[in-house]
Amino acid sequence: MNRLMVAELRSLNPYQNQDIKFTTKATITEIDAQQGWFYNACPRCYRRVKQSGTSWWCDTHGYLTTIPISWYKINGRIEDSTGGLNIVMLGKTVQSLVNKPCSMLTIQEGYTDPNLIPPLLDQLKGMSKIFLIQFRPRSAFIDATVIKTFDDDESQMLLPTPSIESSKDTIPPVASLDPETPPPETKKSLKKQLFVTESITEEIELSCQQHPSSTEIQTSSADPSKKRKESRSEEKGKKIKHG
Repeated sequence: MNRLMVAELRSLNPYQNQDIKFTTKATITEIDAQQGWFYNACPRCYRRVKQSGTSWWCDTHGYLTTIPISWYKINGRIEDSTGGLNIVMLGKTVQSLVNKPCSMLTIQEGYTDPNLIPPLLDQLKGMSKIFLIQFRPRSAFIDATVIKTFDDDESQMLLPTPSIESSKDTIPPVASLDPETPPPETKKSLKKQLFVTESITEEIELSCQQHPSSTEIQTSSADPSKKRKESRSEEKGKKIKHG
């Protein structure tokens, strides 16, 4: 947020700074009773409603189906060491300062005169706060509207959260591996190993079908019983020829 002194706020052009929120630390010095302290509002949008006979009219939502609600609207003045500024406080902003809804003052306690400030609201004078202010248009004017108030110990909530931008040149940290522990295998590497193993197995089976095993050849040639049978058959052949 933009923290400014009251004199700095007064020097701003409100028409050029409507989208900006400012904070200032000041004290409420005046409550203006001439402009009233509440109005009848639409329960849906909190805009001022107009009475038409026995009904109430909202420029946004038309005729109300329920009775309007009482809504705070206090014109006052805040000051610091540099000067003063006229402000407007509405609805729940005022309620947070006095801890009482507006309808409780008007309906339950009977303060129905908008030009007679209740003692509870008069106690706002002398209260020091950090005010969150935004310039907001109202008819042909722009008000310095108080959106929220903070105590001194809440001032840290107004500080903007620093943004952390990621750098493209930043190298991600590499996890250290135990020298005795092999690196974890990914699904891709496991699939590759399985494919290689299956290929080798297929090659071995094909080779066995095309060529007899060298072990079987060596076993048959080295068998002595087969050699004796072959030599006997050769001798019998020779005797038959000579006879």
